[in-house]
Amino acid sequence: MKGLKLLLSITSLLLLGVFVLDNYISIDGFIWKLIIVPIITIIPGLAAYFITKKWWSAILFTLILTIITDVYYSWISHSSVSLSSWCILLPLIVTGIVGMIEGIKIS
Repeated sequence: MKGLKLLLSITSLLLLGVFVLDNYISIDGFIWKLIIVPIITIIPGLAAYFITKKWWSAILFTLILTIITDVYYSWISHSSVSLSSWCILLPLIVTGIVGMIEGIKIS
């Protein structure tokens, strides 16, 4: 449980840092969606899997982080809340990565 609390605090600091940075430096939407969002959602999701050893924790953590980043970016850039297809795609990518890791462990 201590590792999960550490992961949550590191992730919240990472998200806060990116959001503060976005206020001072205008980050292009293309860079935001293709580089920053996958990095700040997939890596903490996989870290949650390695800490908890439960495959569903990685998917859930990635989904929550993806929703947070989508809501933030859509609110800042469009003044409305919308979710993108990343909310489906990134948790599926994490599911594939975790499945490969589990498959390697089993065999």
